[in-house]
Amino acid sequence: MSEKVKKTRSRSMSIEQRRVCEFFEAHPYSTRPECMQSLKLNKKSIWRKVQALVESGHLMATSNTRSPKFALTGKPFPHTDEYKTNQKWIEAKMRAIARGADEVVVMDVVAASMHAMVMVGRHAA
Repeated sequence: MSEKVKKTRSRSMSIEQRRVCEFFEAHPYSTRPECMQSLKLNKKSIWRKVQALVESGHLMATSNTRSPKFALTGKPFPHTDEYKTNQKWIEAKMRAIARGADEVVVMDVVAASMHAMVMVGRHAA
């Protein structure tokens, strides 16, 4: 019997996952709703990110209640200071703008640019 193996590409941790890890580093034994409120992300997004971090071994559930508490396992994770924007993604967005794509694309590029400026400001502080 052959099993289908899901192929996944190797990628670094997303900026949102890094923020979730940093939240649980600063607030161990917190719940998903507390994380959601602090990071201003929606419920489904936090649930997926926490689940992915549990599966990758970065987080562990410390209680089996309806709203479990989570803590870091001690596995190292890249911090948001080390995040680098994907230049290929930015170039693709710029080409889409040149083609006259939707205004949403413009906002994506502006958001990536603002993130880069914040990161430069963090390093300067």
